[in-house]
Amino acid sequence: AKCLYQGNRIGATFAPSLFKSIAGEEQSLADLAAFDPQLARSLRWMLATPRGTQHFLASDEGKRLQAAGLLESSAADDIAKEDAIAAAVRGALVDARSASLDAIRDGFFAALGELSPAVEAAARRLSGADLQLLLTGSDVLSAEQILACTRFLGFEGEAGGGSGSRDLRVWFANVVRRMGTDDLRRLLLWALGAPS
Repeated sequence: AKCLYQGNRIGATFAPSLFKSIAGEEQSLADLAAFDPQLARSLRWMLATPRGTQHFLASDEGKRLQAAGLLESSAADDIAKEDAIAAAVRGALVDARSASLDAIRDGFFAALGELSPAVEAAARRLSGADLQLLLTGSDVLSAEQILACTRFLGFEGEAGGGSGSRDLRVWFANVVRRMGTDDLRRLLLWALGAPS
């Protein structure tokens, strides 16, 4: 929460499903693939194969989900197959960890509320993808990307005019090129309100 409030990155070490959980969004098969690739492959196979549901229900993972009440053993037709996959995704990403995810979400928003009630209210309206971008940023950021998007407004003439304008542009480009990734993100946060 403090990283979000101060505009610092935490790195891209958390699965997208964590940010979706904080935002209260439904999880997808793509989210599961980032968290548990083997289970996601099994569920994709189950979806693509006519008898895949019956084979999956007989597997150890299928039996575990059935025993936990997260998957119905009657999921044999195509409509039930999609419901079974959605239940398996929910079971693996949310239901199996609901107490921990609830604690993370509640703690995240409580900490933001202590720092600033306005920031907490704004953060509650963000999607999981927005939270992930704000906290982890884009993995690819370079000085050249920032300089390519930089426009100098309010200087003499349309093209930037006099030598003072040119000197400022050269100085700014040199400063930006010497910045590390965290400093580049701070610059973007200061100029644009977002770290990427």
